[in-house]
Amino acid sequence: IKEGKTTRHTFDLTPGKIEFVVEPWADVWRGHNGPWGFRGKKLGRTPMEPLRFWPGHHTFLLVNDELNLRRQVTVKVLPGQKSIVKEKLD
Repeated sequence: IKEGKTTRHTFDLTPGKIEFVVEPWADVWRGHNGPWGFRGKKLGRTPMEPLRFWPGHHTFLLVNDELNLRRQVTVKVLPGQKSIVKEKLD
C-alpha cells in the first residue's frame, strides 16, 4: 500500500469445519502452547460431530488419559471447507 493510493482486498471469512477421527478415542482440547505448557478448552470426546471454526490455523491436543496417550495437531481451516484430522494414538 502506497501513500495516497487506494487498495481494495476481499477476504472470505466463511467458517469451515473440522472433523476428528481418532483411534482409539480422545478428548479434544483447543488451545496453544505457552511457557507453562498447553492451555486450552475441552471441546468434547471423539467420536463427535464436526466443529465450526474461523479460517486460519488452530492447534488441538488429543488426549486419551486411560492409555496415557497425547498428540498435538495444528489444522489449517479454509473458508467453507471441511478438514479431517485422522490420528491413530499409540
